[in-house]
Amino acid sequence: MALTETNQSPPRDPDELAVSVETLDAVAWNLQEQGSLGYQAAFARARAVSSLLFAMRGEVDEAIYEAIHASRMPDDIRALVIET
Repeated sequence: MALTETNQSPPRDPDELAVSVETLDAVAWNLQEQGSLGYQAAFARARAVSSLLFAMRGEVDEAIYEAIHASRMPDDIRALVIET
């Protein structure tokens, strides 16, 4: 799938984007099962695309949750949000 490469743009159609999220999640989980160092990047990519999908659907809380988990510092972001 094209989105497994970092230089590709996600589809603009929510249904196609949902398929992309499923595919990216499968790639991430497969890498995790293999013990691959590429798991973290694949997981972050899947969460970023998932965040976009939720935003397109107007599900702001879910979009933010996914965006935080796409970050390399989810705990730091969560702490900042809680403090403010």
